[in-house]
Amino acid sequence: MGMNQSKPSASWGRLHRRLTVLGLFSGFAAGVWAADTPENPVGLQGIMPAEVPAGLQPEEFAALDGNWADWSGKTSEAVTGLFKWTGSAAEQQAALDAIQARVATMEKALGDARYRSLHAPLANLSARLGMYADLGEAMLATLALDPQAARNKHLDQLKASLSAAANRLEGDLATVSGGSAWAPFAKLPELKAALASGNSESLVAAAKATHDKIASRDKLTDESQKAFLNRDAFTALAKAAEAYATAVAAPAPENAGAQLRPLFGELLSAATQWQATGESAAAAKVRDVFRQIRALSPDGGDLLAAALQKHVFNFNLRIVASEEFLSRLLSEARTESSQVRDYVLGASVGGNQTTTTTLGVDVKPDNSALRFNLVLNGVVRSNTAGATSQATIYTSGYHTFNSVKGIRFNGETFETFPATISVAASNTTTGATTSYSGGLFGGMAERIAMREAAARRPQSEAIARQRVSDRVLPRFNSEVDSSFANAATKLENELWVRLRGVGLEPDAKQFQSTETEGIISTRLMADGELGGNSPNLGMVPAGGATGLIHESLINNSVDRIGLAGQTLSDEQLAAKLEDFFTKAFGREVKFPKRENVDEEAASTSFVFAEKDPIRVNMTPSGLQLVFRTGFQREGRDPIPETEITVPLTFEIGESDIVIRADQPQVAGSASIATRGVIRKKIQSSLPDRTVTRKIMIKGEQKEVPAYITRIQILEGWAVVTVR
Repeated sequence: MGMNQSKPSASWGRLHRRLTVLGLFSGFAAGVWAADTPENPVGLQGIMPAEVPAGLQPEEFAALDGNWADWSGKTSEAVTGLFKWTGSAAEQQAALDAIQARVATMEKALGDARYRSLHAPLANLSARLGMYADLGEAMLATLALDPQAARNKHLDQLKASLSAAANRLEGDLATVSGGSAWAPFAKLPELKAALASGNSESLVAAAKATHDKIASRDKLTDESQKAFLNRDAFTALAKAAEAYATAVAAPAPENAGAQLRPLFGELLSAATQWQATGESAAAAKVRDVFRQIRALSPDGGDLLAAALQKHVFNFNLRIVASEEFLSRLLSEARTESSQVRDYVLGASVGGNQTTTTTLGVDVKPDNSALRFNLVLNGVVRSNTAGATSQATIYTSGYHTFNSVKGIRFNGETFETFPATISVAASNTTTGATTSYSGGLFGGMAERIAMREAAARRPQSEAIARQRVSDRVLPRFNSEVDSSFANAATKLENELWVRLRGVGLEPDAKQFQSTETEGIISTRLMADGELGGNSPNLGMVPAGGATGLIHESLINNSVDRIGLAGQTLSDEQLAAKLEDFFTKAFGREVKFPKRENVDEEAASTSFVFAEKDPIRVNMTPSGLQLVFRTGFQREGRDPIPETEITVPLTFEIGESDIVIRADQPQVAGSASIATRGVIRKKIQSSLPDRTVTRKIMIKGEQKEVPAYITRIQILEGWAVVTVR
C-alpha cells in the first residue's frame, strides 16, 4: 500500500487555488502584489520556516519502518527540501502538491486495519505535515488573488450565507408551536425583503438590525425566552448578519500583500506553538492574527479559513456509534397475549392470540442530521373458532409483519415520519364441527365445512392482514411520536442547560449518519480559543461506539473550572472539581478519599499559575498532564512557579482500567531537594487509580452496559472504544 499510492483527485476548491497560483502569479497578480525580485520575496519565502520544524525531523519519519522504510525516507527528504521555499510560486506549489500526495498516502493507510500498529506515527506525521501543506497552499493562493474579483465573490458568498441563515431560522421556527411569532423579534420579514430587493444599502441596514435585535436577548429576564433565542438557528443568523454588514463596510486595503506576509508568518508560528503546547496565549494569538488577516484579505480570509477549519477550528469531540450499538440502545422485545373477539365472513370468531415483537434500528445516510428507521418485526400466533349456524371452524393463524418508521434528528428537533407496514398472513384450518358431528353424516359435513373454509382462506387472510395493520400501525405511530415529541426539550433541559451553566455548552454541533453509523460532532471553543482538527475516521474500529476526544476540549474545559491564580490544598482542589463535575453531569460526583497520605505533601498547597494552570497534551509519546504551579508550604519557604509534566498511561484489564502517573518531570533549574519535594507532592496528588471498564449508557427507554475495550493516544486525540 504505502509506497505507490497515487494522489486522490483534487477537490474543485483546491484545483481552483492551484490554477489561480499558476496563472495569476505569473501574470496579473505579480503586478498587483509584488515583483519577483530579491527585495520582494516570492510566494512563501519568509513566511514558512526555513528549517524543518520539530515533529517532522528524519527521526520521526524513521518510526515508519519495515515495508514503509524506503517510502518514509524519501518523504523525509521531500520535507527537508520543501522548507527551503526557493523557486517561483509555481515551483513552490509543485512542491506542495508532492507533499499533499504523501499526506494522502498516510491518510489512506490510517483507514487500513493492516497498518494499525503504525497508526500513531502516521496520525502524528499526517496531522503536522498536513497543516503546513494546507496552510501553505491557502497562503500561496491568497497572495495570488485578484483583489477586486475576490472581494466581490466574498461579498456574494456572505450574502448567500445570510440568505441561507434567514431561511434556516424561518424553517426552524415553523417546527415549533408558536415559533413563527418570534420572526418579527429577529426582524426576519425586513431582512428577507432586503435580501429580495437587491439593494446593498438596505440589506446592510437590515442585517445590522437583525444582529442587534438577536444580540439583545441577553438583556431578557425570562430565562425560557432567553434559552429559546439561544437556539442555533438564531445564533447562526446573528453571525451571518454581522459578517455581511462588517464586510461591506470595510474598505478595500491598499498593498494588502505586503501587510499579509508578516501576518501569515505570525499565524503559522502561533498555530505551531499551540499544536505543540496547547498554551492559551498561542491560541489567542492565532485568533487575533486571523482577525487581522480577514480584514486585509481580498476574499475575507476565506481560503485560509478553510485550512484553519480543518486543523484548528474543527470539532473537538466526535462520537461514532455503529448501527448495532444504536440498536442495543433503542431495541425492545415484547410478548403480549390477548383474547380475540371478532366477526369475520359471517362468523363470530373467538379465541386467543400472542404477539411477539422486536424493535431494531436501521441507520440511513444523511449529511445534515442523524437519520434512522425504527424497524418493528412481529409475529402474531392465534388459535380461534369461527362459529356460524351451520358449523364451527377451528383455525391456527401465523402472521408476520414488518413496520418501518423514520426518525430524523438535526441537533435541535426530532422529526418523525408515518410508519409503513407489510404483513404476511397465513391461516390453517385445523378442524370443524357441525350439527351432524358425531352422527352418520358427521364426517361428510365436517369435510364440506373445511372445504368451504379453505375456499374462503384468501379472503380470511386478507382480513387478517388488515386486522394486523389496523392494530399495529396506530399504536406504533403513537408510541414513537409520543416518545420523541418531548425528546428535544428533554435534551435541552437535561443536558444543554446544565452544560451552559458551567460554560461547557458546545458552540457548534453536527449530526450525521451513514449506512452503518451515526456520527455526532461537537466543538467547545470560545473567543480566544481553538478547537480540534479533522481526524481520519477510517481508523475507528467497526462495531461498538468510539469517542474521539481532542486535547483542546479538555483544556478549554479545564479553563472553565477556575483554577487559574488559585491557592488550593488537595482537599480544596478535590472539592472544587467535585462541585464543577456535579453541576456538569447533573449528579453528585465524589472522589474517593486517599489513605496514608504523606504529611509533608498533604500540608503543601498548589499555587496555580494565572495562565494555563493545567494542560493536557496528547503527543506521539502518549498523554501528558502539565502543571504550571508554585507551592505553598507550612513553615517553609514557598516554591516558585514551575512547569511539571506527568506522563499518564492506561492499562486495560479484564474488568478494570489502571491509570498510572509516571515520574514527574520538573522544568527549570530547581535544586535536587526542591525537585524531590515537587515530585513527592505531585505523586501524592496523583496516585495510581483503578476504574471500572463498565459504563452505563442511557438510551431513550433503558440503560445499556458497555465496556471500554481500547484507549489510543494519537496526535492531539484520545480515541476510546466501547462495546
